[in-house]
Amino acid sequence: TQRKKRKPFFLSVGFIRPHTPMVAPQRFFDMFPLETVKPARFMLGDAKDTGFASAKASNRGNRAYRLLQESYGSAEVGLGAYTQAYLACVAAVDECVGQVLSAVDESGQADNTIVIVTSDHGFNLGEKEYVFKNSLWEESVRVPLIIRVPRLSKAGSDATQPVSLIDLFPTLVDLCDLEGDTRKNNNGRSLDGHSLRPFITDPKRGKWDGPAGALTVVAGGRNPHDTHHFSLRTRRWRYIRYNNGAQELYDHDNDPFEWTNLATSPKHAAITKALYRQLVDVRGTAVPAAVPVSAVRQKWDWFRAVDKNKDGTATEAEWLAWSRAADKRNG
Repeated sequence: TQRKKRKPFFLSVGFIRPHTPMVAPQRFFDMFPLETVKPARFMLGDAKDTGFASAKASNRGNRAYRLLQESYGSAEVGLGAYTQAYLACVAAVDECVGQVLSAVDESGQADNTIVIVTSDHGFNLGEKEYVFKNSLWEESVRVPLIIRVPRLSKAGSDATQPVSLIDLFPTLVDLCDLEGDTRKNNNGRSLDGHSLRPFITDPKRGKWDGPAGALTVVAGGRNPHDTHHFSLRTRRWRYIRYNNGAQELYDHDNDPFEWTNLATSPKHAAITKALYRQLVDVRGTAVPAAVPVSAVRQKWDWFRAVDKNKDGTATEAEWLAWSRAADKRNG
């Protein structure tokens, strides 16, 4: 409708793609002929100087890489096919985003609507012999973040300060002049995160009162801190600390692909130590017993859940039925 509406509205629209399984309509695959697709740039043996394996972090990405290599006869061919599917899914969701933006334009509210486009995680496509999310490297941790604020943001501008998705809510509170306490009672915590308004109004020189680095955590267990893996990304550096003490340090000014781990270099010992202290400061102190430790963790069996009639075969119909029921349970 073209009618001007005075009542404020908030619309959250989520799309699953690009995400496993990498499935999209054929016309999006046709946009990326397989012979023209090139896998991501990566260095053979790049995983050897990381702390990922020694920390026993998620090995699903390593397994996916190995299976692609075995199934297609070589990593290059397998990653080419997988990259084509990933690009097809990106193109599919790009069209969906375009449909939402077109609806905003047609509503007559485009000049009065803040638009934010982002994602919950990135995805490794073969770098460090890894094909999945849940790593602490740049490809998995970095996400798209586009913010358009009518009469405030400047089209095509780019801010280079690493920030976190936790900053989005304080940003909307600020931009929309919202008032009130986010806590239900005095036992609640004050709002985390910082408003991104400074970078929206002045991307290059905005005065930022948030931390110098963006924190990422990959769960390694139930205990809040001791069993998790952390990463801190500043403008120049990425520092990774695994739950067994293994470390990684990458200089993005000289190593944008994170090929050389500098954490064991005596020349970089001071910056490694400083970034660890900075990570601890941003991470904060764990609240004792904030998360109960389960004595026994059941391993989820996808096949048994999908195979409803227990005949040893998971059919497409059973998968779709299970998926629809799961969507309904999750709202």
